Amino acid sequence: MRLFLLIIIASTLLFSLFIIKNQKIKSKNHQVEEQNLKIASLNAEIESITAKIEMEKENHIQTSLKLKDLSESLEDQYVDKKLINLFIDGLAQFLINKEEIIKHIIFNDLQLQSKDISSALFFSEVTWKNLEDYPEEFLTVEIYDKSHVIQYIWSIVDRGPDNLASLITESDKKFIYSLLKSSFTMDDDTEAYSIYQNCGMDAMVKGLIVVYHEFQEDEEKLLEVYDLVYSDDLYLDGNGIDELIVGKLATPQVKLILSDARYKYHYTTSELRNRLMYVYRFWARRHHEGNIEFVYNLLKELDENVSYYPISDDDLPSADNNQH
Repeated sequence: MRLFLLIIIASTLLFSLFIIKNQKIKSKNHQVEEQNLKIASLNAEIESITAKIEMEKENHIQTSLKLKDLSESLEDQYVDKKLINLFIDGLAQFLINKEEIIKHIIFNDLQLQSKDISSALFFSEVTWKNLEDYPEEFLTVEIYDKSHVIQYIWSIVDRGPDNLASLITESDKKFIYSLLKSSFTMDDDTEAYSIYQNCGMDAMVKGLIVVYHEFQEDEEKLLEVYDLVYSDDLYLDGNGIDELIVGKLATPQVKLILSDARYKYHYTTSELRNRLMYVYRFWARRHHEGNIEFVYNLLKELDENVSYYPISDDDLPSADNNQH
């Protein structure tokens, strides 16, 4: 009986130990499951954070691109302090006063009181570039003074004859005539000269008038000159331009009008070749713009109203004598 009791007690103890062990295992398994769930939750959170980081990186890239575009846009639209000061200093008032603009061009930009017209035009800040020939430079034009402002405005003006006629009034012409008739005495001379005569404009205008009539007899030459002068090979084929204009087109009459004896009154840095190139290229350009007759009439009126000895019809070439 005692043995039987011992066996029952031992069996009960073993069963109790089994139950306790099994409960511990279940508890461990439950803890492991909880840990796995936590790990899974952390992994999901990490993936979410990683996705957010990637999204932030993409947003940063997009923001950087937008800032770059904005910066470039601001550079294009940037208004320089110098320009603001220029307007504060009276530029707006200057631009609505046409007489002030005319005086600025003649005396400050061209400086015709001390330069010959050919050299003055070459070094002029108002006339040396235009929007059609240099579009990329006018996209970022730096407007720092009155000459640059006039240059930009003139570059975008419609050069059609009707528009030019509305811009250049009879009052404007008379004012220009009066300025060019202004007389002064050179430092080393006692004789007074008009600006128009002394700067060589008298000879230049007469040369332009004669060349206009030469081209009237052969309009194809205008197209030939324009195509050659304004081709992409302009700077590569300078000799070709010389050969056509100076060698073939320039007549003895025009060479005489623009010769140093008639053109160089007191001071000049230009050469006959440059003056010949200018008068023939001038009309090729006006023909291309479609205002050749209008500009010719302006020059003819200028000669008649300002020159000491206006050109006469007898001085103009005809079809018979327009040959070398």
